[in-house]
Amino acid sequence: MKYRKAASLTSFFTIRPRDAWGEIFFPESVDDVVRFTVEHRSFHLLGGGSNVVAGKLSRPVLSLRFLEGESTTHREEDGSVVVSMPAWARTAQLVDYLVVNGLSGLEFMAGIPGTVGGAIAGNAAPKGHSWEGVVRSVLYVKGGSVLTATPQFAYRSMRGIEPPFVILFAELVLAKERPAVVKKKVAGYAAKRLAIPYPSAGSLFRNPAGASAGELLDTAGCKGLAVGDAALYEQHANIVINRGKAAYADFVALRDEAAARVWKRHKVKLESEVKFWE
Repeated sequence: MKYRKAASLTSFFTIRPRDAWGEIFFPESVDDVVRFTVEHRSFHLLGGGSNVVAGKLSRPVLSLRFLEGESTTHREEDGSVVVSMPAWARTAQLVDYLVVNGLSGLEFMAGIPGTVGGAIAGNAAPKGHSWEGVVRSVLYVKGGSVLTATPQFAYRSMRGIEPPFVILFAELVLAKERPAVVKKKVAGYAAKRLAIPYPSAGSLFRNPAGASAGELLDTAGCKGLAVGDAALYEQHANIVINRGKAAYADFVALRDEAAARVWKRHKVKLESEVKFWE
């Protein structure tokens, strides 16, 4: 297993916090993952780093980027196609796989950064969509054992497996479709994605029940709010960005100030969607 001690981790996160620092492990086999989960009962699992802000970390980080394994379409059932997808595959690779193989069901992931495992664990999807009904099962490692489960999904979460765990593969149930049709759907979803010209971790807060976090933040005067180089995007009040050299503490202060403004204006408590690692 590859390992870096006291390493700068800034480049591993899409928002590029300048003081992200810690020890990171790169397993090269499933046995390495199993052994890691025996030796480390508390850890951070790094997928694409697209919804995380990190500072100086007290827990080790596990990254699956050096594991090997390919996506395979291995059987068809009642008009559906079952695909095995490695958790460390990028979501962009997943979308390309759909187009090339003429598979429908996850086109909504077009333009969403991260990895397949991270997207499943966080039920990452645009409004009105979910991984529910697409993920048949996951193969995962927990406490030194390799297990399978059929997860359930809720808003921005996967249920059925108690953390910490490491997803290795997901079995996806998709529909056969003409590649041209899938490509058109993918293009439609990609066109709806907001282009952000800064390092970003996406939506800072979850949408509270019956409301939009972006609208609450906007009316509370948070669009463009900044603490140092950590800021909320001028074109979308719930998108957190790094204008240059923002540190972990800047993002924490920004989060707390934005939440306080919304509470003062609307009496609504916002819950962070971005994960803050320490």
